[in-house]
Amino acid sequence: MQIHRPPGMSSVFGFVVGSSDELVLLHSFNSEVFCLDGYDIIRQCDIRSFCFFDDPRYWRYRAIRRLKIRPIPPRDISLVSVQELLSSVSSCYPLLSAHRETPRRRTTYVGPVVSMAERSFTIEDADFFGQWTGPRRLRYADVTRVCFDGGYLRACAMTTQKVRRHRP
Repeated sequence: MQIHRPPGMSSVFGFVVGSSDELVLLHSFNSEVFCLDGYDIIRQCDIRSFCFFDDPRYWRYRAIRRLKIRPIPPRDISLVSVQELLSSVSSCYPLLSAHRETPRRRTTYVGPVVSMAERSFTIEDADFFGQWTGPRRLRYADVTRVCFDGGYLRACAMTTQKVRRHRP
């Protein structure tokens, strides 16, 4: 399935493996190399349109079936709210990416969630060199997308310096 979102927000391609009234969880599919690559969670309110690729006439459909690509829902991930989502992802995965997307700017923070409050959370952000650049505070309401367990995030988790971590 391909999900189209408003201007400033990238489309998402993958298999829906969970949803709630507020959030949709997809097992991300990289259509350039034909493999599953982590998970994306987007807000229901940001979905503008979607397209199913379930027609046997569509070559990607046939390729996915022939390659036996099957999505796997992650365990113990809560989709009740962004706060619950971040807490559950943080307890199972070392890093995540939190995205704040607007029509004029897309900002992504990569790192562990180090604290959580009633309306906001703090993520320890890493730069492209694997150095921690400091904590970033975001409101739950501003998070438009969360990613975890993708190849990039697994590589970051293996190569970034250790950060003193407090459980959210």
